[in-house]
Amino acid sequence: MSTKIHFYIRTERPNKEGSVQIIMSFSLSSKQRQKISTGKFISLKKEFRKLSLDEITSYDVKKREQLYNWDWERERATKGNENWESINAFLDGEKFRANEIVFKHNLMNKVITLDSFSNDFLKPQGIHNFEEYFTHELDTKRKHLLAEGTMKGFKAQISKICKFRPNLSLAHIDYKFLNEYENYMLKPVKDGGLGNIPNTVSKSLKMLRTLILIAIKNGDFLKEAYPFKDYKIKHIDPVLTSRDYLEPDELLKVEQLLSPENIESLTLGERKAVKRFLFACYTGLRFSDVNNLNRKQHIFGKFVLNPETNEMVYKFYIELMMEKTGRPVFYPFNR
Repeated sequence: MSTKIHFYIRTERPNKEGSVQIIMSFSLSSKQRQKISTGKFISLKKEFRKLSLDEITSYDVKKREQLYNWDWERERATKGNENWESINAFLDGEKFRANEIVFKHNLMNKVITLDSFSNDFLKPQGIHNFEEYFTHELDTKRKHLLAEGTMKGFKAQISKICKFRPNLSLAHIDYKFLNEYENYMLKPVKDGGLGNIPNTVSKSLKMLRTLILIAIKNGDFLKEAYPFKDYKIKHIDPVLTSRDYLEPDELLKVEQLLSPENIESLTLGERKAVKRFLFACYTGLRFSDVNNLNRKQHIFGKFVLNPETNEMVYKFYIELMMEKTGRPVFYPFNR
């Protein structure tokens, strides 16, 4: 069977900057053809960059083809395009990969189909180490975009995944990996798993999905190889409980842990934890926000009018930026 590999640009679908994507066409016959996105774009020639999208698409096909930094005969980017040399080197590599797949099928006397070609060609080619790649991504590009708690959550998931599969690369994250990882999380500890509950497993997979989407946007993971396309994360309904708060007498028992007769039995860490927990209970602050409190940075005082006595009194209050919402809140002290 004769196979053909061509590259062309989709002039009928320019993006908002006017650039168009390079598509690879793999064909077995005039009726059997597979189109694969390369993720690379070709820009308008300098003299046409002021054209609007409507103006670009108003040209007939032949005229539109002349607007771009693209050689239709050689099927490569031309000099006016940014990074044209690296784009052409990439296309050469993709053509070599495609021909290699065809060669291997012929060598093994296997009939190549559009599906078999796509399955082999669209496997992630990323050689990036999973842990190094996303640690670098979080510590550099997203350091000031994510809340501290969110950052810790992502890094905990990265460590969890690498514990399951050390030296994991992006290329190894596929449908099979997701099945194996989910099974590992659900498997009891005595059997070598983590013994996670379904809700924890669902959250872990959602965070992994977010990481893969980041790699796709960075151009380091093929969109067509997105492993969650056919892998559905199980929806877990929240478990409703009849008790989700402490009764007054139960809160009193926690307070009594700090009494002179009980406090000596607590370690320094336990004393701090109890104090912070009680502070969170009485202020309504999240425990994570209580841990971030600093007397000099967050506790202030000012004179306010007492409506009952019509006198100005000095009151203390907490002003704190919420870690979860990113919004400031104010908590007055009773005394």
